[in-house]
Amino acid sequence: MFPLKSFGTTFAYDQTKYLPRTTYYQLEDYKTGEVIYPFGQYTQISCDSTSNYFNMSLNSLPINRTYELKIKIIESGISTIIDDKLIFEIE
Repeated sequence: MFPLKSFGTTFAYDQTKYLPRTTYYQLEDYKTGEVIYPFGQYTQISCDSTSNYFNMSLNSLPINRTYELKIKIIESGISTIIDDKLIFEIE
């Protein structure tokens, strides 16, 4: 009826979390909304032993522009787009 308390030696924030393999990013021009790099095979997010990551070529993008990054997670056939207004500017 009353469960026994148990204590661990690690904290929840010490545990590494990973996104599913079916996670992608999309890059948009913030002002115009034009999609520069769409969600797809070439924008898949990778994973190593410490975290998720992706490499994006910024050499071909115009400078003095603001860009927005969105994340798409597909899990069990359900797509979720994360739009946290992740914006940056190339100077």
